[in-house]
Amino acid sequence: MKDLSDKDLVNAASMLDYSVDAFRARIPTSMHLEEKASETLALEVVQTVDFDCPVYIERADGCRLIDVDGNSYIDLTMGFGAHVLGLRPRSVEAAIKEQAGKGWHFGIHNQLQFQLADLIAAARPNNEQIAFCNSGTEATMYAFRLARAITGKAKIGVFDGAYHGAHDYALVKVDPTSCVTKPRAVLDGAGIPSWVRDESAIALPYCHPAAFDQIRENKDDLALVCVQPVQNNNPSLDNKEWLAELIQVCHDCNVLCLFDEVVSGFRLAYGGAQEVFELTPDFTVYGKSIGGGLPVGAIAGPRAIMEGFKSVSTDSGVFFGGTFNGNPLTMAAGVGALGTLSKDRDIIYPALNARSDRLVKDINTFAQDNEFPFQAVNAGSLICFHFQSERIRSFRDLNNRGSFAERAFYVELLNYGVLVPAIHLAFLSHAHNDTDVDMIVDAVKASLFAIRDMKLI
Repeated sequence: MKDLSDKDLVNAASMLDYSVDAFRARIPTSMHLEEKASETLALEVVQTVDFDCPVYIERADGCRLIDVDGNSYIDLTMGFGAHVLGLRPRSVEAAIKEQAGKGWHFGIHNQLQFQLADLIAAARPNNEQIAFCNSGTEATMYAFRLARAITGKAKIGVFDGAYHGAHDYALVKVDPTSCVTKPRAVLDGAGIPSWVRDESAIALPYCHPAAFDQIRENKDDLALVCVQPVQNNNPSLDNKEWLAELIQVCHDCNVLCLFDEVVSGFRLAYGGAQEVFELTPDFTVYGKSIGGGLPVGAIAGPRAIMEGFKSVSTDSGVFFGGTFNGNPLTMAAGVGALGTLSKDRDIIYPALNARSDRLVKDINTFAQDNEFPFQAVNAGSLICFHFQSERIRSFRDLNNRGSFAERAFYVELLNYGVLVPAIHLAFLSHAHNDTDVDMIVDAVKASLFAIRDMKLI
């Protein structure tokens, strides 16, 4: 990436403003809504969705989003990975409509819970029992609590570059300036007590053998090691051996191993990353894809672990509750989504992953041929764009986040009709066809040429 002089920075800011203004001229209604939202909303969606250009969506279908001004975009957000089948797939829409005619919230048991639980149980042999909640954040929160109850130990091991939700115990990250082999934990934002960092978390280096030494050294305090088998910001499928050793070390140290498959589950394959890697952790958390686009989370594992949720009347019972847990509308949507994925898995996943691989290969070939400091990386249909040519092994290798070039690139993509959220994650779906992939590749090429013309790279 170019080092910009003060004069270049001024010019870059001016060019970015020009690009932003050009797009904003196309979205007058969205601009009005953004102004209105600032009056009453403290925050929209999540903090990480920070577009230079606000886009308010009116409707969705297949792989396309249509905004309130009528502009159409090829969507690579896909509900942050939730929509493996695409936006508003007919099987999910029909299931929601049918259940809505019967009622959408009871607060009492419903039989759809069994149907969705059976579909999740069928994904992996270790998914003997399922507990539903309302988000991936809730799933990891309950899983952490369950691990502490089972082991009688307090600390949770988390890896650098990971994200496990928005509850206090998950908002511990690694200081990137700390030692690689013995990373230092820091809190991710204000309002979290310092004892969460000091007394309940251990920071571990991802895909590094030093993590095993850390687990062994802290085994008397560690209840659980939580890992994303495929990390969001560094998706890769070359870490099978490291993950296998991680599971073994945890077992040897009497530490539970949890796979966070909130994003990768039912996306990389019907059995998620565990199916791809042929590995089995102690238990798993899911989210995103199992709800057909409605809010959901789940903890899945063998009976010996999951029985901890059975009763709080005993000293070892773990409290688990939620008014909307297992609600019939979400369960119906999930059955519609996973039912289709289960039935057609031998068709859907090979085609989706091959299409994703082609997208990444075509982009990287173009970037290399034209000497752009840019790359796409992927694990199946989970894709990430980075403004650098160097190989990325961990989050410490990531640089140039928020640069003028990067910001301008995503604005240009919008101008070319492709929507990628500001967190740089992209997802293909079953609804994207080969023509859509070609259009995405062309948009990336044109956007990179545009920011080169701006002298940003």
